[in-house]
Amino acid sequence: MRILLELIQYGGVLLVELLVRALPPRAADDLADGAGWLWFTLDRRRRRRALASIGVARRGGLAVPDERALALAACRSLVRVPVEMLLFGRYIRTERQMLERCVYRGDWRRFHQDLAAGRGGLFVSGHLGNWEAAVWGFQFLQVPCRVVVRPLENRFLDARATGTRGGEGGIIPKQGAVREMLRTAQAGGWVAVMADQNAGRRGAFVPFFGLEASTSATPAVVAVRAGVPLYAAAILRLPGRPVRFALHLKRLARPEGAAGDVEAADRLLGAFMRQLETYVRLAPEQYNWVHRRWKTRPPGEPADRVLPGYAEPSR
Repeated sequence: MRILLELIQYGGVLLVELLVRALPPRAADDLADGAGWLWFTLDRRRRRRALASIGVARRGGLAVPDERALALAACRSLVRVPVEMLLFGRYIRTERQMLERCVYRGDWRRFHQDLAAGRGGLFVSGHLGNWEAAVWGFQFLQVPCRVVVRPLENRFLDARATGTRGGEGGIIPKQGAVREMLRTAQAGGWVAVMADQNAGRRGAFVPFFGLEASTSATPAVVAVRAGVPLYAAAILRLPGRPVRFALHLKRLARPEGAAGDVEAADRLLGAFMRQLETYVRLAPEQYNWVHRRWKTRPPGEPADRVLPGYAEPSR
């Protein structure tokens, strides 16, 4: 019964893919915007989550003229991610088109120096802009990069996603990923990982827009243990059409004066979260506000702290 359900789901996804690929890029973008509006309008629970998260960021200093408009724009942005992935083959086929569609900002020169020196390292990012495009971009730029992912429950969709991410050799399963991340980085390879979602009770609590958020420390721990550089990355859409992207990189320096690897990793993680906040401020409408980022709360948090409605205070 389960395999039948998975086949039906897989067939539905293929039909949607055929529809999107049959449309001109502008029409596909309009379709994604319409689907995002429909999602925002009908899904009351996630709409309230997004508004609660935006409220946290606004209290943390993010300029938000209209919270509902920002939440709607974020839903549209999330829907555009898979649509753009289906159309990248049309957007960019040659190096010239890559230069026309993308601008490179930040520490790209330092990254190419690391690459030329045979160093491995880590890219760490968040659910901002089109994060899925990173894998495609690495392949196009011939960067030896593996991606840490959580396997999809549907075996057919998971196999398809694995293929688009470079095959099984390009994937590191999230469960127990630390050892393989270390091995890859120490061997001169690169690893891309997302580290901006609620990490539960085992996460490290790091300020994000002024409120502590449970965050996976894995990227910082691996970078410190392996002695390799850690780059904060983001791929943001630029205004206008046709779609263009800004590829941001920031090389995060290993903290000096840290008393041991644990403190060094904590400081590095804090530096990443501050940089991610900087990226979000560049394009807040492209961040995943729907996620319950501040759900898990640290022990001993003051009772008068203003929290989003979905927060689950520690006991």
